[in-house]
Formats: sequence, C-alpha cells, structure tokens
Amino acid sequence: MNVPFTPGLMSILMMLLNISYSIAQPTTTVKLTGLRTEYLENPIGIDAAKPRFTWAIEGGASGSIPPEIRIVVASDSVDLSSGRNLLWQKLLKVSQSLVVYEGKPLSPFTPYFWRVFMTDRHG
Repeated sequence: MNVPFTPGLMSILMMLLNISYSIAQPTTTVKLTGLRTEYLENPIGIDAAKPRFTWAIEGGASGSIPPEIRIVVASDSVDLSSGRNLLWQKLLKVSQSLVVYEGKPLSPFTPYFWRVFMTDRHG
C-alpha cells in the first residue's frame, strides 16, 4: 500500500522526530552549591592570609566536558558585580572545587566578597 506523501504528513513526521529527539536528550542543569571560605558558609571573620574557597558542582550528564570555572574576589560587592577593581581572579580549566587565594594581601577587619562563575561548552 502506497501512502501519498503530503505536506501534512511531512509535518506530522517532523513533529514526531522532534519529540523523540527531545526525549532522548537529557536536560540536566549544572549548578554550584556549598560555597564556603575556609570550610565555613558566610563566615563573619577568617584568620587566614590565604583563605581557601570550596564549592560543589551538581548536575550534568556523566562523561560531560568539565565546566570552565572563574573565581573573583573584591573588597566591594558592587565592584564584584561589575568586574572592576578585582583583587584577584583565577580561571580553572578543570572541575576543581578547592582553590587557595593568591591575590593581593588581605587587610584585617575588612569585608571581602567572592563569586564563582561557571560556563560549559555552550556558554
């Protein structure tokens, strides 16, 4: 039995192919959690000249390419958000989850702010 190939049939076939493709592709979200300084969440004070920053990466498909991670430190939250007057920044090419501060010397009794950015091969 020959079925005529019409534009309507082509639309239905394309729709079914798109549905099966989207079902086959896992949609996992990768996110950073557990951001800590010297293993403390939101510490009031740190007695370390070169504090350690740690975090965890959750999600992502197994065997996926590790994300690129950039950590930045500033003495002002506005500077941190705008990317200006940064005291230190480091780009990590692997899914490293611990980094030691290597920037300008930190002053006592001074608040500091840090942020970790993560991008995968899709940006």
